[in-house]
Amino acid sequence: MDMTMPFRKISLVVACAVMGAAAVVPTSAVAASPEVPIFAFDDCPAIPAGADPTRWRCEEMHASGTIRLGTVTVPIALKTTHAEGRLPDDPQTRFIFGALRADPVRIPGRSAITVAPEYAGHIDFVAGPPMAEILHLRYRVRGRHVAGNCAIGTTTDPIVVVGEIVGERVPVQEEPLVLRFAVVDDDLAVPVSYGCGAFGGLVDRRFGLPSDGELALTVYFSVRTYDRTGAKRHERP
Repeated sequence: MDMTMPFRKISLVVACAVMGAAAVVPTSAVAASPEVPIFAFDDCPAIPAGADPTRWRCEEMHASGTIRLGTVTVPIALKTTHAEGRLPDDPQTRFIFGALRADPVRIPGRSAITVAPEYAGHIDFVAGPPMAEILHLRYRVRGRHVAGNCAIGTTTDPIVVVGEIVGERVPVQEEPLVLRFAVVDDDLAVPVSYGCGAFGGLVDRRFGLPSDGELALTVYFSVRTYDRTGAKRHERP
């Protein structure tokens, strides 16, 4: 049986699994997983005026693993938060970005260069066919003599992640209910660097850019309706 699923459908399918499983998963069914991250739901964005907080979800994802950017492989650990829901008399599911948080990591070797993923303007976990990009990233590059705006990818030429869930979605915590699963994308396109000043060519050579790349993550995912988050509920008109 095919156990892969387009990553752009993670939020809709997994959110339904989390909300539905909360009432039926017995304690004995929850896998032991001492490394489960803390789900604080502290980056939940405000939802639109008129939105029903019992029907809008704040969705938080913690992911860690590795990403290859051209010829350089580095660890990746990030947290993303967004809101999803529908307005009255509108069948279209709306998405509101909250935050992407990640710490910089040093690239292998003697180099003092560090890189860190940043949100590059698009994240969509509910779009259906045709195929849709679901997470746009750029990688901030910092180091001695490297210009402050240096990055691999931009909002107009991002690293586009379209991942797949591989294997089962395993409940690992009861309250809030957290699911763990694996995500892969072995077909990344990694663009050249931008904004790196005189060292742009050096950055491109160090990473072998432009090039391909790949991503492998372990993901922990949970949702909470807005009547239970304590977050600001409505955007300003």
